[in-house]
Amino acid sequence: MADVTNNGKEKPKRNPLATIASWVEARGETAIALAVSIAATIYAGLGKVDKVEQLAPLLLGVLVVMALAMVIERERRIKESDRLDGMAEDIGRTAEGVEILGTPTPYHVVVSESIWEIEGNGDAHTTRLKKLRFTQDDVIAVVDWYRGEGTLTDVDRLVGKAKPLEDTPVEDQRASLNATKVVHTFPSRGRELGLVPLDRAYVRDEECDYVVDRRTQGLFPKNPDRAWISVLESTSLMRIVVRWSDRHPTEIRLMRQHGPSAGRPLKFTPERRDDGRTQFRINIPEPRLGEIVGVEWDWPPPAPEGTPEPPSKQAQGLSRVKWLTSAAYRRENRATKSA
Repeated sequence: MADVTNNGKEKPKRNPLATIASWVEARGETAIALAVSIAATIYAGLGKVDKVEQLAPLLLGVLVVMALAMVIERERRIKESDRLDGMAEDIGRTAEGVEILGTPTPYHVVVSESIWEIEGNGDAHTTRLKKLRFTQDDVIAVVDWYRGEGTLTDVDRLVGKAKPLEDTPVEDQRASLNATKVVHTFPSRGRELGLVPLDRAYVRDEECDYVVDRRTQGLFPKNPDRAWISVLESTSLMRIVVRWSDRHPTEIRLMRQHGPSAGRPLKFTPERRDDGRTQFRINIPEPRLGEIVGVEWDWPPPAPEGTPEPPSKQAQGLSRVKWLTSAAYRRENRATKSA
C-alpha cells in the first residue's frame, strides 16, 4: 500500500543518494569534517600509526576540524534563524495589511442613486445620492472620488436628509441640506480621492444622506461613449439613471463584471419620456464590492451638411431627431431639391 499525504495524494518516493547529496550540499563543512575523521580512523586502522604519540596530533587535528565545522554550522543556523524571523515580521505586516483592507468602511450604503443628464454636445449634469447607515461611532467624514473626461465647471456637496433624486431634483432640496466641501485631496490609482466632513458626528445605526452635484463640459465626447460606476463601498441597492436631451442614442448596453451577464453586454431599447428625453434606468441589488458597472450607448450619425434647421418646430420643443424623421422635413427637403 502506497504512502499518502493528508489530502489523499501519494507521497513521492525519495532517492537515498539524492537525499545524501542534498545533505552534503547544505552542510559542506560538516561533511568535510566527517570525511577527515573517517579518513583518520581508516589511516590508524590500517596500521599507519603504530605509536600512541603519533595518534595524538592526528586526533587533535580531527577535533579542530570538527570544532570549526560546528562553529560554521552554528553561524549558518543563526543566519537561517534571522532570515526566518525577518520572514515572520513580513508575514505579520502582510496579515495586518490584509486585515486593514478587509475592515469595512465606517458606513454601509443603503441606496446609491446616480443620475446623468447628458446634452447633445457631450456636456453633463451628474447627481449622486448615497444613503449612508453608519456601522461605527463618531464618524465625522466620508471619502469621495471622481474620475472623468472633460472640464469640471461646478460641483456642490450636500449632507443631511434628502429625498430620492428621481422624485425631487437636488435643486429643490438645497434648502433642507447642509453644504460641505472637500478639505483634503490625494491621488489613488488614477482618480482623485477627497475627504469630505459631515455636518456632525454620527454614531452606529444612524443614517445620513450625502449628495454630490457636478456639471462637466465635454464629459462624453466619444461615439460610442459610456458612464461607469465603481462599487468601492458595501452597497445594498444601486440605481442608475441616464437621460439624453436632444441627441438620442440608437442602442444602450449594460456592462457588468459579475453576475449572470458578466463579460457580455446586455442590450436595451431606448425609452422615450413624455418630455421628449430618452432615458435608461436600472436597479442593481447587492452589487459586488470592487465591481465596475457601465452604461454604454451609440450616438446617431451626424446629420449631413446642408440639412435645414426647423426653427418653428424646434421653438415648439420638437427635437432635431424628430424633425429629421418627420413628414414635414421630407416635404421641405423635396421642395428644396426640386427648387
